[in-house]
Amino acid sequence: MTFEEILDQALAILQRRGRVTYRALQRQFQLEEDVLTDLKDELLYAYPEVRDDAGRGLVWTGDSGITPPVTLPPAS
Repeated sequence: MTFEEILDQALAILQRRGRVTYRALQRQFQLEEDVLTDLKDELLYAYPEVRDDAGRGLVWTGDSGITPPVTLPPAS
């Protein structure tokens, strides 16, 4: 798996779950420490919606990216 593919998948997990620990990312993608550091740096720099959570993980502060269902007005 390329670094870009890992980045895309990590971002999707973060958007879906709202937060994820660094250990979970390391385990999910079987990352060595230096690659995990690169992933953290990329996510924190490239996505202003991502915040570090006291050094334990990442938090997604933006929109979930999931479109809410359309609500139709009642039929008359």
